[in-house]
Amino acid sequence: MDRRYWQQCFGKRPAEELYDLQKDPDCLNNLAADATFSEVKRLLGGRMETELRAQGDPRILGRGAAFDEYPYAEEALRDYYGKFKRGEKLPNATWVNKSDYESADPDG
Repeated sequence: MDRRYWQQCFGKRPAEELYDLQKDPDCLNNLAADATFSEVKRLLGGRMETELRAQGDPRILGRGAAFDEYPYAEEALRDYYGKFKRGEKLPNATWVNKSDYESADPDG
């Protein structure tokens, strides 16, 4: 297997990515390090920052750690769908509707 493709699918993403979607719709050739595109990167970066500020995104406002502080679901609710599919008894989760899942019974 070509390591480059494995890295693109499963590896850590680079700090910056820039693709020419017309010439490279599969986003295989990252142009972010190409000096030819430095002005495009600067303009797009400014637009992105403006939009993130307008949305109140914590990462752009210096509060990115908030994403690391979200509580995990209690053990009983982890893998809810898998437990449902296996027919296990589940706690009453008000945020889940029966119509959210197909029946665990193959006949209905």
